[in-house]
Amino acid sequence: MSEDGLLHAARWLGNSHRENTKRLSTCSNLEKYDTEYYLKWARQTKSFMSPSRNRQIWVEALCDRYEDAINLLLSTEQTIIHGEFYPKNILIKDETVYPADWESADVAAGEVDLAALTEDWPDSIARQCVTEYRKCRWPGGAPASFTETLSAARIHWQLRWLGDNPICSDRKSFCG
Repeated sequence: MSEDGLLHAARWLGNSHRENTKRLSTCSNLEKYDTEYYLKWARQTKSFMSPSRNRQIWVEALCDRYEDAINLLLSTEQTIIHGEFYPKNILIKDETVYPADWESADVAAGEVDLAALTEDWPDSIARQCVTEYRKCRWPGGAPASFTETLSAARIHWQLRWLGDNPICSDRKSFCG
């Protein structure tokens, strides 16, 4: 995906989250990320770091402190999220965004999708995406906790993928 495409996706995402916050009551079939959902990834990641494996002490410490991040993710305005809003799941044609693969759609903090979208992009591009998302989602201004919540969402994705695959936990770097 090009940088322009990424910015279009960030705008689309902000608008989608703003509108879908209003639709929550009509989507009772979607699961809602709760404390147990988030903790599951930290527990699994930590279990993969057992003493018999290549222990990464900093990962264990992160898992132990993850509850603070969870509280941020749960206390912010919830919306309908894509659930895996990565560039590989987004088609763009003539500046129109077509997200694909909605099987992970649920109710959670919109920052979860934004963290996925901006993962592994240079900081300057990620910052532009965050700016565009904020303008579209909250035209009157983002909540004061937005930056912290986005950081919590980024931590969530790291634990989400580490906790999904024990092989990743045996490597010195994240699986990609």
